[in-house]
Amino acid sequence: TAIGGSDNHDVTRDANKIGLPTTVVFARELSVPGLLDAVRGGRVFIDLDGMRDRMLEMSARVGSATAEMGAVLTTRPGSTIELTVRVVGVPGGRIETIRDGKVLADVGGTIGSADHTSRITLTADAAAKWVRINVRDANGRLVLLGNPVYLTTRP
Repeated sequence: TAIGGSDNHDVTRDANKIGLPTTVVFARELSVPGLLDAVRGGRVFIDLDGMRDRMLEMSARVGSATAEMGAVLTTRPGSTIELTVRVVGVPGGRIETIRDGKVLADVGGTIGSADHTSRITLTADAAAKWVRINVRDANGRLVLLGNPVYLTTRP
């Protein structure tokens, strides 16, 4: 699970940078065990600026099977994977789709509103192991980094 954080050992310098980047956790309950379970399960995204009004949600679906960030989705080669991506707080930005460490050219799109949902379609293959989302602001700067949905393939 990708997480982000910071610390500062000299409060006289850069005290305002504590908490940047910020790990945003989708926990089922507000407790230490709930937070740790969510982090272990990959149900987090990283906000590089620590903005309270930003959100990134991503799920993947093949047929009736769905998986959220951190979970595993079983595919068959040639099947259609539909990603649902919700981005809040980055109007005018861009969604990047990353599969196995490579940005997929022209697979993502512009974020048209302050609360934007996109549907992205991919074709499953036997080699793909994961897919995740990055979000860049209108200037092209990386602002949100999502955790993957892991892919397993059955013939």
